[in-house]
Amino acid sequence: MADELKNLRKGMSLVATALEKPRKVNVEKVNVEIEQFIIQEIEKVDDLSLESKVVVYRTLTKDEKAAKAFLTTIGELRHIWLKMEFGNNIFES
Repeated sequence: MADELKNLRKGMSLVATALEKPRKVNVEKVNVEIEQFIIQEIEKVDDLSLESKVVVYRTLTKDEKAAKAFLTTIGELRHIWLKMEFGNNIFES
């Protein structure tokens, strides 16, 4: 649990850095790191088919609010959030 919180903190820090748009940050590198973090977090969700993972990834990389909501939930709350956002079918193969 502590490692998950540390990873979540790192990811949220990356999001905050990207949103602040500091002058000396390589924005492309930050964007890639954020997308890699999103992929890692999606991979942690059990019972998602590869197709569902792609749908979730595409949505989260296009919708900042959805990405923040997804990244701030963990465990069963993340499952519930995914069902509310994408419908109950998201966990069907």
